[in-house]
Amino acid sequence: MKVFSYQVINIDHEQQLLLAFICYEDQPIMTSVYYRHIDGTSIQYNGDILFEVTSLQEEPLITPDNFSMNVPNTFRWAAYHNNQKVLDISAQVDTPYCFGLAAGFVSSYAWQGEFYDQPLVGRGYLEYIDRR
Repeated sequence: MKVFSYQVINIDHEQQLLLAFICYEDQPIMTSVYYRHIDGTSIQYNGDILFEVTSLQEEPLITPDNFSMNVPNTFRWAAYHNNQKVLDISAQVDTPYCFGLAAGFVSSYAWQGEFYDQPLVGRGYLEYIDRR
């Protein structure tokens, strides 16, 4: 694994999305979005999933083992389920990154976009490792 990201988005007080991306070299090997509801409903979206880092922080971060790591400033997610677009969001990291997830960093972000064609805004939690 060279790139790993795990993210959590609360849609509201009852719905949540779990987003995962794993890449080896420049080849994604897993890009997934999972939905869960407080009532126990759980769905793994089965269509195309896109995670795209659209810009990086101006300066790379340095890990305790002296590795220089580029981390996202902005990114987007899009997901389809049963041939329907269910998610299309853009995000902006707005909290300083903190080292502490295995060999990477955690932060949080503001996002805006659509979930099942409903315009929404919210916050997300981000874990990110890039050891390329």
